[in-house]
Amino acid sequence: MMQMLGLALSGASLTTKLISAGVVLAVVGIAYGVWHKTVWERGYARAIADIARQDEKAIKRASEARSAVLDCRARGLRWDQSTGQCGGR
Repeated sequence: MMQMLGLALSGASLTTKLISAGVVLAVVGIAYGVWHKTVWERGYARAIADIARQDEKAIKRASEARSAVLDCRARGLRWDQSTGQCGGR
């Protein structure tokens, strides 16, 4: 195949050779760009999913902590932020 390509281009003008080389480079560049974008999007989607999982855990921990504070206050006690414990008034 390469020999046929070499024979075809051997009789071609310089302009035709340059245009052919440009087309080959453009095709390779576009193929690389599409592949790179696909890989990037896959990684981006995975990162967003990981962040969403972490956010769900953070929301759960914050809700539990808030419930503890509200429970402490409902019992008429004072929440000590420095120790993270419910103490007396």
